[in-house]
Amino acid sequence: MAGPKPEPFLDRDLRESEEFRARREVHLVVGDSHAHPDEPNHRFAALGAFVAEHAKEIHHVISMGDLADMASLLGVGKHNGPLFDGRRYWQDVDVAVDALCRIAEPLAGLRKRPKLWAIEGNHEERITRLLELEPRWRGVIGYPQDLLLGELGFTHVPFLEEIRIGGIAYCHYWKSPGASPRPVGGEMPSRAALLKYPDGVSRVCGHSHRFEHYELAGTSDHRKISSLVAGCFFDTAASSHRWARSDAFRWRSGLLWL
Repeated sequence: MAGPKPEPFLDRDLRESEEFRARREVHLVVGDSHAHPDEPNHRFAALGAFVAEHAKEIHHVISMGDLADMASLLGVGKHNGPLFDGRRYWQDVDVAVDALCRIAEPLAGLRKRPKLWAIEGNHEERITRLLELEPRWRGVIGYPQDLLLGELGFTHVPFLEEIRIGGIAYCHYWKSPGASPRPVGGEMPSRAALLKYPDGVSRVCGHSHRFEHYELAGTSDHRKISSLVAGCFFDTAASSHRWARSDAFRWRSGLLWL
């Protein structure tokens, strides 16, 4: 009896490609966006509309941290003590909540919606540091509750905690070895992250606002792994971000589709 007819190579290859596309996950990564009361939130409205338009394709939307600028807490832990202006604090919170609403509200009522992740950055972590220095504010302010993350459908990832989604590790930044929560640095943090964390996992972080990509070959199972710094998601000409100075020429503003 004759065996099965050999399948043309191209047909088999195309079928395997279709099977891969059917099971893959799409991650939409949002770099540091720094919602600030002095700047409009138009970019978050555009982001929400984009996610809603592509909701059937996107599995996860991941904010890499520092979505809230929290300029009112810039002086926490510096100089002679925390600088805390309650009125400015709630302005910072309101503009961040508005930004989150503009992302989440277009997804309401959709049958298929991506999972929303909000990684805590060092700017949001200022709230925790204030409470450590001034316990009297506990019960009055707090993160993540002030930003209504749970109510708006976002899963909170605490500062410097790693979350793995679809085999990719995400964190606001990768911590240098030791007690200090300083980020791995050097000329190319994306390369340093893979060298400091040699566990064969691809990694994505934010924090520096620069877009970087580094690929490392030769892992034990012959795979290539990548490290990405996600850039930023705001107008580099915005007046409220003038603290960046010459870094503005190294920024990349936009989204990452992984």
